Order: sequence, then structure tokens, then C-alpha cells
Amino acid sequence: MNQELSAFAKKRKSKKIQRFLFLAILLIALLGTCGYFVMEKFFVVKEISVQKSDIYKTEDISACVNVKKGRPLYKINKQKIAEKVEAKFPYLEDVKITFKLPDKVQITFREEYGNFAVPLGVELFALDDNMQVLAKETGDSGIKRIKIVSGDVKSCFVGESISFIDEDTAPILRSLVKALKEKKMIFTQPTRKQWKSF
Repeated sequence: MNQELSAFAKKRKSKKIQRFLFLAILLIALLGTCGYFVMEKFFVVKEISVQKSDIYKTEDISACVNVKKGRPLYKINKQKIAEKVEAKFPYLEDVKITFKLPDKVQITFREEYGNFAVPLGVELFALDDNMQVLAKETGDSGIKRIKIVSGDVKSCFVGESISFIDEDTAPILRSLVKALKEKKMIFTQPTRKQWKSF
């Protein structure tokens, strides 16, 4: 008799566990389906906000970002988009793609187009205050910069510091830039209005 009760209790306990597992799986499936539905239908792009640039057109940056309205936010690769924008627009740095829930994508960046330029042949290399090469230009961008004319350039590659045959040239240039900034003879980051005042 006791054995029959024990077997019945075990069977009953086993059914309870099975019922619990079934309900747990069903609940997880329902939550997953609801979550997927919400992510696909509710957290989708309705508005794209691009920070205003002094150099580039907002429409051009938006076109490069190429995020369509109605796209689910979780499907947007923020890192890939930031890299693409920085590659296409050389004077935009620290590009950040942020989501403003539930439906807004915001693109912000820092503009760095350099106060200095080194002309080499038909090309012009834009430099920041630390003599880092920001970009190579083949046409006139309209950006006013102080031109550094030197015949002893050793290497000038985008993303690297400019180097000279005479190793003392770069430290002298940096010291000169520092002194000019201290005397407020150059702007740290010129704007369109400042360009016009040159």
C-alpha cells in the first residue's frame, strides 16, 4: 500500500514538474514573441537628427548614414556607421550614433579641419595643432588655413604626424604654434564666420 502511495506521489510530482516546465517554456516563448514584436514594430526609426556641420551638408551626412525610416533600432550597427561617416568626411571625428528611445537616431561629431596646411605638388594636407595630418585635399575646400611651406617633408600620411628630413623642424613648428595660440594670434578651431574674417 505504501509502495502504491509512493509511486502515485512520484507520478504526481513528475506531472507537476512537467506542467511547470511547459508553462515556463510557454511564458518564455510568449515573452520572446512579444519582445520581438515590440522591437520590430515599436522601437523603429521615425526621426534622424544630424548635428549641423560648418563644412558638410546635413543631407550628405544623412545619405552616408543611410538609415531608412521604419528600420528596427536593434538592427543598426552604430560602429559601422560611425566608421563609414569618418571615412567619407575626413574632418568629422568622434562620430557618435545614439538612440533616443523610442524612435530617434541622433548623429553627433566633432569637427576638426586644422589651422594649418602643407602644400605638396597639387595636393594640400590639412594639419591640426599637433602636426597630425587630418586629410588630403586635391581641390579648393574654401577653408582658410595657415600654409606651412617647407621643402624637407619626409612623410605626410593621413592619420599620422608629418615628419621632416630635419628632425628639429617638427618640434620648432609645435613651439611656434603654441606661442601663436598663447598670444591669441590663431584660432583653436575656426568657424565659418571666422574664415570670412581672414
